[in-house]
Amino acid sequence: MNRNSGIFKRIVKPYFILVTIILSVAFFFVYRSQIEKTKGDAYEAAERIASQTAQLLDSYLDGMNSVAEQVKYQDEITNYFYRVKDESAPKNIFETDIINGIDISSRLKNLLVGHSPDYSIFIFNSRGDFVSSRNYMTDREATATLLKNGVFDRELMRIKAAGGTLVMPPQKDRWSKSNEEYITLAKELKNDYSDENAGIIEIRALLPDFDSEPEDNSLMIRNRSDNTMIYPAGANMQSGYSYISAPLKNAPWEVVLSYGGNINAALDGKTAAAFVLMYIMLTGGMLLITSHIGRHICEPIAQLSENVRRIALPGEKLAQVNGGIDEIEELEDSFSQMLSRISEASAREKKAYALALQAQMNPHFLYNTLAVIAAQGLDEGSEKVYGMCAELSDMLRYVAAYESVTVKLSEEINHTKNYLSLMKARYEEYFDYSIDVDDGLLDMPVPKLFIQPLAENCFMHGFKDAEPPWHIGITMHGTRKAWELRIKDNGSGISPDTAKSILDRAEKFSENSEMGGIGGLGTVNTIVRLRLTHNSNTKCIINGDDGTEIIIMAGDDNHV
Repeated sequence: MNRNSGIFKRIVKPYFILVTIILSVAFFFVYRSQIEKTKGDAYEAAERIASQTAQLLDSYLDGMNSVAEQVKYQDEITNYFYRVKDESAPKNIFETDIINGIDISSRLKNLLVGHSPDYSIFIFNSRGDFVSSRNYMTDREATATLLKNGVFDRELMRIKAAGGTLVMPPQKDRWSKSNEEYITLAKELKNDYSDENAGIIEIRALLPDFDSEPEDNSLMIRNRSDNTMIYPAGANMQSGYSYISAPLKNAPWEVVLSYGGNINAALDGKTAAAFVLMYIMLTGGMLLITSHIGRHICEPIAQLSENVRRIALPGEKLAQVNGGIDEIEELEDSFSQMLSRISEASAREKKAYALALQAQMNPHFLYNTLAVIAAQGLDEGSEKVYGMCAELSDMLRYVAAYESVTVKLSEEINHTKNYLSLMKARYEEYFDYSIDVDDGLLDMPVPKLFIQPLAENCFMHGFKDAEPPWHIGITMHGTRKAWELRIKDNGSGISPDTAKSILDRAEKFSENSEMGGIGGLGTVNTIVRLRLTHNSNTKCIINGDDGTEIIIMAGDDNHV
């Protein structure tokens, strides 16, 4: 227990005091950061809502301006207003000339196709002539009264002062008795050549539904020119609140939104109470843990230390660790398993070494046996048997040699010829092959076993469902810096999907630089080994229209 007491006094107790101090400081900063985070989140939310609302209003105004511009250049509509300027014409001519009024109203409705259904168009002049895209005849009284009150002159003056386009703040519909609020964009209807005024075009739109508006209805719209609140009309900023604004591009307005405010005091009080309670609970818990720390942690650690010391003693039995803590017991269990795996690995290593020695003898046994068979065949007058044994023996020696991962191209070609010659002896007149390689490439280093496996694939896949006679043609041309290998058979071919799958796998393994999991010495393996050992720019093409043709190109530009 002396060991345990030493650990407790020297490590646990000082660290408990240190952790308590750190915990106190951390709690203070976390408390402050939580308050700032809450305020920051409120600011970001308000900023997002204000920006979205401003963008929504700008979008509305863009659409309204587009409609107004279209109206100006509709001669069938505007020319009528130029014609009725004669004072001898009756007032509000559209009440007497109903046919033209209906026609113009219909044309205005057509201009709104593709725009917001909340849009409506109004055209009126100083005489009191009035037409709209709505059924303007439903409320003639309100319209007539409005036009008699000099609204045209006042509005025209405001339009000119605004530079030709006037955006009016949200207000109730003045053309009817509706209580709904509208945004209005007004332009002067005039001849661009003579600057002759013929009336005013108004595009009105229902005030959009602000879906993101806060529940406390703190979203407002302010006129930047005089800082007056235009929505809701007469609204005021409240003390104790913070505000954020987002300006509009198409009107001298800005969206104003409140955030924070008198919740800050409540936030501070609630957060402080929560953190104080948490601090008391954690400190009390640490005191309880410290009182039992020697029995639950120090003693198992001391025992583990003793077990580590005993590892160096052969045949020494390790003591059982009972710490009462799952993690400590799991550590002891893992420690024991590690020792067991070390012992097992040592045994496997010895066994593998013995198998390796055994495997070293097997190739020599096969070579000697083939030599005896070849000699027996030659004695009996069978040169074919002798040749096949010699070819097979060469192939075995070539495959079993582990001196290098690369060989001369001439060695790989000779190995491939031996394989194809054996296949020729097997299938006789049903199979033939041809090999054409540039002499300048024969000394070039290439990955071992990168041509013969491709030829073997012809028998495994290409000739599987194809009727003989079969043929394999191998050509390789170019220089050591840029060459092209073609292996073509007259088999059943390969589907585009299968070809793509092979190339995709080769690309995947090339990017990961991992050879594990490729399997075999087929096309994928060959491409990957070429890129790893020869040229990372190696390119492969697989054609399967008439038999199967594999084209491998290597070089800086991937072509000869």
